[in-house]
Amino acid sequence: MNQRDSQYSLRQLKLPEDTEEAEFSIEHLGCNDLETDTITITPGEGIGGWFLIGATIIGEGHKEAGQICQDAHAVTLLDSGWGVAVVSDGAGSADASHQASAYIAQVMVRKAKEMLLQEDWIVSASLPTAATWKDAARGLFLEVRADLIEMAHNQEHTPEDFYATAILMIFSPAGILLAHIGDGRAGYLDDQDTWHAAMTPTVGEQVGQTVFVTSDLNAYPDLLGTSVIAESVKAFTLMSDGCEHGCWLTVSFDQTTNTYHRVNLPHDDFFNTNIRYFKKMLADKEPIEISGAWKTYLSEQNEAFRTESDDKTIIIGFRLDAEK
Repeated sequence: MNQRDSQYSLRQLKLPEDTEEAEFSIEHLGCNDLETDTITITPGEGIGGWFLIGATIIGEGHKEAGQICQDAHAVTLLDSGWGVAVVSDGAGSADASHQASAYIAQVMVRKAKEMLLQEDWIVSASLPTAATWKDAARGLFLEVRADLIEMAHNQEHTPEDFYATAILMIFSPAGILLAHIGDGRAGYLDDQDTWHAAMTPTVGEQVGQTVFVTSDLNAYPDLLGTSVIAESVKAFTLMSDGCEHGCWLTVSFDQTTNTYHRVNLPHDDFFNTNIRYFKKMLADKEPIEISGAWKTYLSEQNEAFRTESDDKTIIIGFRLDAEK
């Protein structure tokens, strides 16, 4: 085993012998429970051939401060090879951001699923145009924004207390639809086995500065980022910004100018190696065992993830029939 495999894969892990099924959520829709780490597995045999695994891990800084988790994720699969995944990251400075992220993850998945069943995209096995998707995504985000503002009012909070980002991905045999407000990362593996970024995070001039779902899209429509990736995809990922140091290249040093530059590239070793071992484990391990191994890897074995102060949420999906 070389050093790169050790850094990026599950290969060196021993499965926990005392794993209790109650620790994990193994279902098509999962979200954080605020005080413990959450792993979700969505096996897709018979419903499109996708395998999805998601994790929300409380950050070391939140543990030390006795804070609850402010990240959330949710996924669902349809029986046509289409599915929806959402990651939401609540702002650390917002009093009720944990409520906002949990609501965003679950409700966006449900609303996106309803949208798919109403549109003709699945029947026609094709993606909408960029303009059509931007309009559809804008309508969905505005609905969720209105819900959050109403929740804030009903609970005697301000909209600022419900600050949370959102990344929404619809994946399918025809490609990917993506929409986001705020930071985080998303990427995909194409049929030529190359990983690409699927979005550019919205960040400010200062570290940690971003925008949120409660931001006014009517006044600032460019806050919503959307993209249509109309090509076959073997795998994908979406994550909160707490995962960046462990699996994403965000800065590059130019020796000729002696300067640093922002870049946006997935670490292909991290994703390719772990997908290979997920597939290997699927051959003879139960979902609960895979969940335990993934949780252990992210919270104990991978140094970048283990020591990250911020909450960490990551979803990885891959086609079971794809070679890599």
